[in-house]
Amino acid sequence: MAKQVNYRQCRLRRKDGDGVRETTTWLPERHRGIAIAAGVVLSLINSDTGMRQLDRWTVVSVSQESLSPERMREKSREHTKWRKATDV
Repeated sequence: MAKQVNYRQCRLRRKDGDGVRETTTWLPERHRGIAIAAGVVLSLINSDTGMRQLDRWTVVSVSQESLSPERMREKSREHTKWRKATDV
């Protein structure tokens, strides 16, 4: 049986022209064998195209909460529903 991978919510940052872009996403606790922590630099896969993005992101912060894949998807759906209900 494969070992379950848990996820942590992370805030990421990268340079964008003259500014900085930030995003929040769920990442596995380990990425290519490296524990996710502040300062780790990584590239992401675009969820729309399935292609790896060329831009490199730096992990700024990592939540203390560790979630199973099922609970992570559930929290993500809850957030999406909340945004649809509250965004104008």
